[in-house]
Parts: sequence; C-alpha cells; structure tokens
Amino acid sequence: MKKISLLLMMFAGVASVSAQSKKISYTPSATGSIVINLKNSDITIIGYGGKEVLISSLKDGKPASAELDIKEKNGSLYLKKNTEAEYSYKILVPQQSNISYQEEFRAPKKLEISNIKGNVFVKSWVSKIVLRNISGSVTARSEAADINVDYASLRQLAVDSLVSPGRLVSVSLPKNTGANLTMQVSSGLVKSDFDLGADNKKVLAEPGKSKLIKLKLKNGGGEMFIWANEVELRSK
Repeated sequence: MKKISLLLMMFAGVASVSAQSKKISYTPSATGSIVINLKNSDITIIGYGGKEVLISSLKDGKPASAELDIKEKNGSLYLKKNTEAEYSYKILVPQQSNISYQEEFRAPKKLEISNIKGNVFVKSWVSKIVLRNISGSVTARSEAADINVDYASLRQLAVDSLVSPGRLVSVSLPKNTGANLTMQVSSGLVKSDFDLGADNKKVLAEPGKSKLIKLKLKNGGGEMFIWANEVELRSK
C-alpha cells in the first residue's frame, strides 16, 4: 500500500510540473523577435536546437502557472507578465531567434541569456546583464548595473553597443577577433589582454578622467561601441 501511495505521489508531482510548462511553436526569422517583458522576475533564456519556445516557471520555489500574456504578430512572439508577484522563468528558445528583453524598474533580479545565434537586445535598470556564448549582434544597456558579455564570435557586418555609463562592462572575445572599437570611459580604468597600442594603453590606464578612444583589434572588423565607467576586454 505504501508503494502504491508513493507512486501516486510521484505521478502527481510529474503531472504538476508538466501542467506548469508552456510549449509554443515558433520559427525564427531575420525580421522577427521573441519580445519579452517581465515584471519583478528572475529570467534565464537559453538557445537550443529545437523548434519550440519552452517556458517553465517557479513561484516561491515551486512550479506555478506562468501568468503570461502570449501573442504572435508579424513573425514576432510577445511574452508579457502583468502580475507583480515574484516569479522565476526559464525559457528555451530556438538558437537562431532574435531576443528582445526589457526590464521594468523593480528590485535587482537574475537576468541571463545564453547560447544565442540571433541578435540580442536587452535593457535593464538595476539588474546585472549576463550574456554567454552569443554569436549574434548585441545591444545592451543598463542604467545602474554591470554588463558581462561572452561572445562565441563577433559579426563582422554588425554594430554592437554595450552601455552602462556608471558601471563595469566586461567583454570576452575569441583571441583572433577583429573589430573597430570605440570606447567612452567615464572615470575608471580599462583592463585588456588585447593589444590596444602603447598610446591608448597609457591614456586608458589613467584613472579619474573621461576618455574617448577609437582603435582596431587585429585588423579591424565588426563595429563595437562601449560606454562604461570601467571596461574589461579579455581574449579567450
């Protein structure tokens, strides 16, 4: 009897988790995006090899209904949360998807996007932006938090923009990446293991004053603009 009860409890748990997951068919396109607007929520977005958007959500550490308004229009998928309740979302998306995420002004939350080959647009107020294994173009802005971007590659015909005027912008690039780089640094330092040129290194190593420089990594390539109080530019 105890075995039967245990099996029933396990089955109920699986059914509960399944009931809280959403599955949406979605075909990425060059002009369409997955547009996400969440209030007061942790979010992890992961690109994968499938053809559907898979959404799982937790409330108070337990599976819960996602509480999202979902609609598709003109090739874009819109996910919007209207409730103020605290949630944690994990969203799996086709790797080629373009992602657009805009945070509303609330307390800091987890904000991570990884394994994306499409373009990424993300804006936060006070949440740190963490992007990993990104192959598409990135436009990221935070009003009051750090930005950390780990590129799998940098598109040569794109213009990337990473802006957090009062905080740290940290960028990792494959060591042979070419780029045309413009950096506006408010008052902090620039730390890099790329060859930035002797004159630039001297200027960028001086703390306490605003600096604007333009330089080429390797022989140049994709355009990248960084505006931050402090910059870390690392090869990998």
